[in-house]
Amino acid sequence: MATRFKSVITLLAAVVVVATAACAGDPPLDIEATVEARVKQERAVDATVEARVAQERAVDATAEAKAKVEASFEAPTTGTPMLVPTAPPVPPA
Repeated sequence: MATRFKSVITLLAAVVVVATAACAGDPPLDIEATVEARVKQERAVDATVEARVAQERAVDATAEAKAKVEASFEAPTTGTPMLVPTAPPVPPA
């Protein structure tokens, strides 16, 4: 009977150790720090989105400016043909 008593005591001790370890767990989280971290992350995401939008607007503005410059160099499509000045021929020496 003493052997069974030791086995029961050992089993109960093991159960107590496992239960204590399970209940101890991690310390509670700092809710304010968690909220602050999430707010910082959201602000960083917003800043990234704003930067990408600004970049797209800059690309669009550059494309529009380039198109205006190219259009200013095109020959007129109506009216008289455009005359291109040429240099007079150089006489042989």
